[in-house]
Amino acid sequence: MSEDLEEIFRCINDARVPKMWSKTYPSYKPLGSWTRDLVQRVDQFFKWAQTGAAPLIFHLSYFTFPTGFLTAVLQTSARLIASPWIPCLGSLLSRHWTT
Repeated sequence: MSEDLEEIFRCINDARVPKMWSKTYPSYKPLGSWTRDLVQRVDQFFKWAQTGAAPLIFHLSYFTFPTGFLTAVLQTSARLIASPWIPCLGSLLSRHWTT
């Protein structure tokens, strides 16, 4: 067995998330909770891809980069209402979120 597989086995045996896996979905949760969250994340994105319609509620914690998602939502809204002040709102929001 390779060293990587041995490390994964040890982590699973200790109910810890292997470091290789946590690169895709970083979290401090134990393996059981991490796995449940991962399944819920995949399920949300799978349903979204199957229906083609955005869900009514987005769980931002499911996104690897939620700031990028929120920026895309803001830009899409600005294009729909053709408002020139939306980019200014985005800079205000980014200052609010980082402070």
